[in-house]
Amino acid sequence: LHYPLRRQRQMCIRDRPCDPFQLLRDFGANIVRVRLWHTPDWTRYSTLVDVKKTIQRAKACGMGVLLDFHYSDSWADPAKQIIPAAWRNSDDQETLAQHLYDYTRSTLTHLKERDLLPEFIQVGNEINSELCLDVEVGEAGAPINWDRNAALINAGIRAVRDTAPDAQVMLHIAQPENVLPWFDAARDAGVTDFDVIGLSYYSHW
Repeated sequence: LHYPLRRQRQMCIRDRPCDPFQLLRDFGANIVRVRLWHTPDWTRYSTLVDVKKTIQRAKACGMGVLLDFHYSDSWADPAKQIIPAAWRNSDDQETLAQHLYDYTRSTLTHLKERDLLPEFIQVGNEINSELCLDVEVGEAGAPINWDRNAALINAGIRAVRDTAPDAQVMLHIAQPENVLPWFDAARDAGVTDFDVIGLSYYSHW
């Protein structure tokens, strides 16, 4: 923010306590990105209960919503896409894809029934590596089994299309240098039905 805007923001916070969602809206924010973990047992944030509260507050302030499915019980990123504990006994690709489809669809149905559907839905978070792995792959990553990975990604996309057909589907990876090789590989594996590319950029890395 430029200095005059930063100064105004500080004055607003100091002189007039206000809803942070409204404050963001007043200063030009038009969309809220909401993270969802499957079943975190270590925090009360980013659960479905918490997500519903956030979406309600964002929509009440006239902002759009991007719902970010992590498909994990904790942070998912390029080095770790750890499968939710509830799915650990899924020993084949077809069963796991069905779990992912059912979970995505049931979550969106729950939100739809409460008029809380997001405008954008992110199928996975920083999915440079494979979704729903048993172990961390580390910073260097590991070869991707694209047959398996495409089946899981497409299951999530299909659940969005079946439940929230007006929403935009986002696929999200980290670092701009990965965009072309990752999406070329995804396309070749049959992942084509998405609307938006989401990109994290951390200059340190």
